Amino acid sequence: MHKQVCSKTIRDGAFIKFIPSLADFGSSSDSGTLHHRFKESLRQVKEAQNLYIADRLEHLANRVVHDVAIQLLDDSTRFVAEILEFMEDLYQSCNDSFGATTEACELVCHCLEELFTKQMKPSLKFVVSDLQEPRRACVGVIHAAFSLNVKVRELLFISLKNHHSTTNFSCSVCNEDG
Repeated sequence: MHKQVCSKTIRDGAFIKFIPSLADFGSSSDSGTLHHRFKESLRQVKEAQNLYIADRLEHLANRVVHDVAIQLLDDSTRFVAEILEFMEDLYQSCNDSFGATTEACELVCHCLEELFTKQMKPSLKFVVSDLQEPRRACVGVIHAAFSLNVKVRELLFISLKNHHSTTNFSCSVCNEDG
C-alpha cells in the first residue's frame, strides 16, 4: 500500500480532495486520477446528451420539449457537480474536526444515502410498475423525472451543504464524535 504524500497545495487544488491524485503518489500528471475522470466524464456526458437532444428534438416546431430536455440535463449535471463538491467539503470538515479519514468518508457516504433515500426516493412512487400498459408506464416515468427534477432544483437552490437533511445529520454525528 502506498503512503500518501500530498502537499496542502496539491490537495486543495484537487477536484475531489479525498480521492488521492497522482501527485499524491509522486507522479506529475493528474489526467488519470478519479477526480479528473469524474469531471471529464461529466463534461463528455453532457456534450453527448446535448447532441442527442438536438438530434431528436430540434426539428420540432414547438421548442418547449427541447428546452425542457436541455433544462433537465443542465440541472442533472449541476446536481452531480454539487454532490461532488458537497462530498469534498464535508469530508474535509470532518477530517479536520476529528482526523479520521475512514470515518469521515463513511459519514459523507451516509449523508448522501440519507439524502437520496429521504429526498429523492419519494419521487419514484410515480413510476408505474405495471409495464403491460406502455402509455401509463411512460406517463409515470415522465412524472417521476419531473418530480425528481423539482427536488434537484430545490437542492441546487438551497445547496446540499445547507439542506436540512445533510446539515442536521452531519452536525449531530460530528458533535457525537468530535
